[in-house]
Amino acid sequence: MLLPRGETMRIRDISSIAVTWLGLTAAVIGGYATYRQYEDSVAKQLDDRSKTAIEFVTQFQSAHMLVLRDKLYNFIFCRDDCAERRPTQSEIFAFVEYFDAVKYCADRNLCDEQIVKDVFGPYATWHWPCLAGEVGAVRRGEAPLDLVRPYGHGLETLALKNVGADHCGNLKPLATGSNR
Repeated sequence: MLLPRGETMRIRDISSIAVTWLGLTAAVIGGYATYRQYEDSVAKQLDDRSKTAIEFVTQFQSAHMLVLRDKLYNFIFCRDDCAERRPTQSEIFAFVEYFDAVKYCADRNLCDEQIVKDVFGPYATWHWPCLAGEVGAVRRGEAPLDLVRPYGHGLETLALKNVGADHCGNLKPLATGSNR
């Protein structure tokens, strides 16, 4: 059966409109699915950055780091016999480089920056003034390398504010000898 010419056009028009609406519907659904995938990816990245930052915190609380932190603490906040409490250069280097690694992780957006600041900022604030001289000596040796992030960069930049060096027992004139 043949349809009159006018009705054939109407069926083609309706068919064309239906295909257009199906295409638009598919595009909207596809766009929404892509958006959800993107949203899930961003949430996972945020979760991964937090997880990585917490891993640094956990390492900082580990037994081997606690021994190192205790040595540095006893040296920096010493009141007498500071020379006898001095950690080895390797121990000081390991402590300072740990802060460099943490800061690098945050700078590269691999760690959650707020977690890094909240946890490591207070330590850096009190340790940086006491270790700045040690760091400066190493930096002078590194100067020809023209490093973007020189040794001690993490410890220095994580410090929340300048608290001065009055609390640094290791820097006091009496810190080099016995005061008993």
